Amino acid sequence: HLSLIHIYTGKVITTFTGEQVRYWPDLHRYRTLDGKKMTSGSHYAEQFADPFDRERILAMTAKKRGSTVEHVGAAWDHRGLISRTFGTAIHAAMEGWFKYKDVDYGVPKHPFLKEIVESFPGKDENIEPEIMVSDTKRLMVGQIDGLLISGDHTGIVIDYKSDADVKKNLVKHWNQLSFYASILKAFDWQVPKLQIWNYTTKWEVYESPVLEVKL
Repeated sequence: HLSLIHIYTGKVITTFTGEQVRYWPDLHRYRTLDGKKMTSGSHYAEQFADPFDRERILAMTAKKRGSTVEHVGAAWDHRGLISRTFGTAIHAAMEGWFKYKDVDYGVPKHPFLKEIVESFPGKDENIEPEIMVSDTKRLMVGQIDGLLISGDHTGIVIDYKSDADVKKNLVKHWNQLSFYASILKAFDWQVPKLQIWNYTTKWEVYESPVLEVKL
């Protein structure tokens, strides 16, 4: 919850679409300069996630494993932490490549992350990394992993994933990327398609047309 005082203390940033918004990185919250709450792409996409009854499934799993709900729950949380930090490292590695390859600091020293970057099929493309886009009229905002510039005001919205089974989450992912594409389209960008690049033991690409966004 943002207090009335806090509403006007967020960091003011200028987005890729040329607008200014207030941003709280620690809370992952956004507002317009006059205090209106904005919807992020990740928040919009949550409605498309498959429901997961954690408490019921946790109780069943604990009974099956002959353990307690608390212990199995902690194991789940730790596994989730591993997945998130692994994904964060990959995102940071890809961002670093496209931001700093011009000064020879784009490739990580760690051999595993180095292989991920160097084996990326689009590493020589014109990709703008980690860009914030906004549409204050519709109160939409979010950060794109990458925008592959393919022409004048034309680009493909891309996302990096490291999901063990990315296919089960594709509906959610496509709707999130379509949210970002909808913002770009409002600023006269052409977005012919969306791409998800998923890394497990190698890069695999999945593509989709832009879906309709319903706020």
